[in-house]
Amino acid sequence: MYTLFQWLLFFYLYCFFGWCFETTYVSICKKQFVNRGFMRGPFLPIYGTGATMMIAVTMPMENHVFLVFIVGMIAATILEYITGVCMEALFQVRYWDYSRKKLNFQGHICLSSSLCWGVLSVLLTFVIHPPIERFILSIPTIIANGLTIVLTIGIVADFTLSFKEALDFKDMLHKMTLRNSEIKLMLEKLDELQEKVQEIPEKVSKSFHSSSYIDRLEHLNNTMEELKNHPLVDEWKQEFVELKIKLSILKEKKSELEHQLENGKNRILKNHPTFTSIKFKEEIGEMKQLIKQTLSKSKKNTRKKK
Repeated sequence: MYTLFQWLLFFYLYCFFGWCFETTYVSICKKQFVNRGFMRGPFLPIYGTGATMMIAVTMPMENHVFLVFIVGMIAATILEYITGVCMEALFQVRYWDYSRKKLNFQGHICLSSSLCWGVLSVLLTFVIHPPIERFILSIPTIIANGLTIVLTIGIVADFTLSFKEALDFKDMLHKMTLRNSEIKLMLEKLDELQEKVQEIPEKVSKSFHSSSYIDRLEHLNNTMEELKNHPLVDEWKQEFVELKIKLSILKEKKSELEHQLENGKNRILKNHPTFTSIKFKEEIGEMKQLIKQTLSKSKKNTRKKK
């Protein structure tokens, strides 16, 4: 059996190997560097947890390849499911989603992923872990313990910051949900006002339809300017002014969101291409669109400077 410090070193090492594997795979698929993981540093805790758990559960059967495959597959699949469910319950988003994979369960686990865990268990037990075990056990105790303490401090600090960042991201999504509710109410008000304006015989402008509340408000503003001397329009001016004030507030909120995304708040989305949420589907889609617009603006500014 290993000491606590040795278990921790194994855990940190496999966290790093997992990050290397995931980052390389996703970066190749996306044709650009993607710093995978919940944390900022090069560590993926689920791989470290999975690897150390596999080592622990397969120790009694390390001479039986098939048993190692089955037990490792089941244990890792259970871990992946529990981790996915807990993270979604806590942050209300999914950091990975297998919904499009065949034979998946609730999008948290799928057959192909489980089979990969089984193969990885065999490779870990018979190929990967033996040389790593020899290396870790060969490190003098004082050095190994000191290294473990330093890594623990750094990783705990990283995890704490990343956890706070995930909670801030969830809060941002909640604010976007409230803002979108306000937009829907505004659209309903705009529909009512536009219908009233269209009922006026002297209306000059043609009927106008757009899904953009900003475009519709602007059109309504122009129409009411054309009819500003009409007595009926005066009755709606106060309502219209209130809508304009709300619009101004919503524009500020949108600018604030764009500013946050420009200043690093988009790391979670960039690092998780399959990032989804049942509750915040519309908001995440909007965020991804804003990120594209931000990147496009950044590229244009770079070209202008050149």
